Amino acid sequence: MINLKRFMTVVFIVLLNGCANNYTFNNNSYTSPESALSAHKEFLQEIEKNINSVSSTPKGNAVIITPSKKTCEALGIKRTGQPTEDMIDYLGKNLEQDFGFFSKFLIKSNIFKSVTPIVDDFPLQYANKVKSDYSATIYLDMKSPSQISWYIMVSPENIPKQLNIDKMAENGAPKIQSWIVDVNNHLQKGSK
Repeated sequence: MINLKRFMTVVFIVLLNGCANNYTFNNNSYTSPESALSAHKEFLQEIEKNINSVSSTPKGNAVIITPSKKTCEALGIKRTGQPTEDMIDYLGKNLEQDFGFFSKFLIKSNIFKSVTPIVDDFPLQYANKVKSDYSATIYLDMKSPSQISWYIMVSPENIPKQLNIDKMAENGAPKIQSWIVDVNNHLQKGSK
């Protein structure tokens, strides 16, 4: 399983400052969750600009299924320190946005002719329902804040294989690019 702290391209810390919540992203403090989420989105868009195409001839179609805010809140947030509901809401949105951006990274990689992004409360169950409809089914399986893993199923076998991210790669685009390369490697193995 991938450790969430090492996996995340974004490090965010939530600080409680008296009665007011501060939302900290990339060492910058924001007074509202909307402004912190906007900064997070801009950061992810910058990563997207630096993703390289890994294929000159895209193949087939893919679906990428990521957890909903509800699932991120239930399974992706450590509850130590008793965060407020406002903080839990913010962190759930942050995680949903972070994981959801992987579809944009995958599109930019040019591995597939088409990529369908899906946000669902139960990515594994959804993946099993639709796996025969796509050349590749990619989903994020979230069990706890420290047990989060990406999987791919390549048609026709559709056997779940864990995707890896190079732990030694720099955060940001290099880490995401390593994930993309692993997606492509699994696709190549599965198409033989």
